[in-house]
Amino acid sequence: MSDSKAKPEGAEDAVAVNGVVDGRRIWIEEEPWYLFDGAFPVRFEDGALDWRRLSESEREEVVRVDAHMRGLYGIADPAPRVPAPAPDVPCDLGWFMPISTRRALMDRQGRVCEGRLKGYHEVAGEGRFALEFALDGESWFLLRADGLPWAASRHARYSRVPSVWVDVDMWRYEGGDFLEIGIDVERPEKTDRGRLRTVYIERWPDDEARYGTCPGAGEPREVLTPIRWDGRVWWRNPRWWEGMFPSNESGRGIDYRGLAPTQKKTEGAVSAYCSAIRLWDEPIVHYTRERQARWTEPIGPGVTLEDLRRHYESMGLESPY
Repeated sequence: MSDSKAKPEGAEDAVAVNGVVDGRRIWIEEEPWYLFDGAFPVRFEDGALDWRRLSESEREEVVRVDAHMRGLYGIADPAPRVPAPAPDVPCDLGWFMPISTRRALMDRQGRVCEGRLKGYHEVAGEGRFALEFALDGESWFLLRADGLPWAASRHARYSRVPSVWVDVDMWRYEGGDFLEIGIDVERPEKTDRGRLRTVYIERWPDDEARYGTCPGAGEPREVLTPIRWDGRVWWRNPRWWEGMFPSNESGRGIDYRGLAPTQKKTEGAVSAYCSAIRLWDEPIVHYTRERQARWTEPIGPGVTLEDLRRHYESMGLESPY
């Protein structure tokens, strides 16, 4: 870790903009490391760690790892103190709304239905993506009605929104029953106005008035952070974990058997975070139906669509291919 003011060898003063310097990402400003792997409880309101639900050993471990991570980023100053949040009140950035695959509520023409968010797709010509909402065999696409993107990265799992209910422009997908991952979708001239909710689903409808009109979530905020940086991103170093977790007998990897229970949680979260950064600024890959079938069918890799058809016919089933 590095909380000292001494400049590391070869490092220069720089300013990270939302965790990026000279086009190279060092950290994810929108989703801190502790949000990954589902290891730690977070507040529904703002995505901050829920310190009330952490044990004392977990608190000490989180502080230790967070200090080390800031050292990897090149941030010399210690983490700022965060004031105790008020229950059910988000920070001024707005509510922290999950937008990855999960249960969701959609309000269309005053009728609220429960479905699932199952993905997102780039909207042709708009430079942002729409969430895909699955409902009774149909797929609907949802864009924020205020014109803001759900998130800057197509790999993001959360969005800052002004309330637990978000006004959306929505339309039903008419292209068939299969939508390939990563393919663009066209926004029709006419869309419906509705609402989407993934925050506090279990509390609806009793608390809709309480949670549906909270302010916040204006234009995405630009965060400038002074750092000392040698021009290399930490997550490209295969030994980024050194000094944070114990090494095994060979010294080439983490000693997973020697990790304490709380260390296993932080290691899982940071490792998942490291993997996420590698993809954060990359587009969602477009998978063809044939490639997806090779990964999901139980008859082995390298098969063709004709192989799949014969496989289904041999079992007396109609082939979906």
